[in-house]
Amino acid sequence: MIPRKDHILVFKKWLNITKEPIEELTQTAIGELKIKVIKKNKESKPRKKRDLEKLKTDITRQKYIQMIDDKLEERKTNENKKTWETLKETILTSAEETIRRKETKARREWFDDECEDKIKQKNEAWLK
Repeated sequence: MIPRKDHILVFKKWLNITKEPIEELTQTAIGELKIKVIKKNKESKPRKKRDLEKLKTDITRQKYIQMIDDKLEERKTNENKKTWETLKETILTSAEETIRRKETKARREWFDDECEDKIKQKNEAWLK
């Protein structure tokens, strides 16, 4: 015999076998349940963003522009293929030296200790 406060999940093909115990329960519920299994994504590192607020000050902006100009002068080349790579590298290194990166907070999962406590309280109240 099945305890009275248990929940039963039954697939359609086994429904004929389990009808008798289900009728004995005080709270019966028969319905359909669709389950979709999703794969949890690997935890990715937070993307590092530049602190662009620093560019709003004139001193930092001028320093950044001057640094880019100086580095481009140093790396002048006539080859078209290396022009983009040189420009990209110059901008990234200048930004790293003047603007730096924003510090980001780690993401938290939504299901925390508080949620777990509330579920336990709900289950205990239901069992009473």
